[in-house]
Amino acid sequence: MSDEQASAARAYRGFIDRVVLEVRPAAALSATDANAERVLSGLDADGRSALAAVLQATRDSAIHDVLAELSWQLDTGRLELHSGVAAIDVDEVGSGMGLHGDFVGRLDGWQWPAD
Repeated sequence: MSDEQASAARAYRGFIDRVVLEVRPAAALSATDANAERVLSGLDADGRSALAAVLQATRDSAIHDVLAELSWQLDTGRLELHSGVAAIDVDEVGSGMGLHGDFVGRLDGWQWPAD
């Protein structure tokens, strides 16, 4: 892998890893507004945990869908991903499963392929 490709790989993988970290906030729900307080006040600890899991799955799914659309745009040549001046070939520097596949894989804890 050339220095330019290695730099692009680091930039891409860092991006995906930051997205994974950003979508996994603290698991606990807090009452931050009147609507949340109304919902949460009627739930016991198990109910809050279940609601947190549903909300996290919904958030993960929404981000997956956005990344899948971006992957489709990249695959059809309607969009290019760049790091500085170098174009990033997502299939080359990632798993080959697109932005959304790399996101899901990293959420599940798999390691990046060796360069």
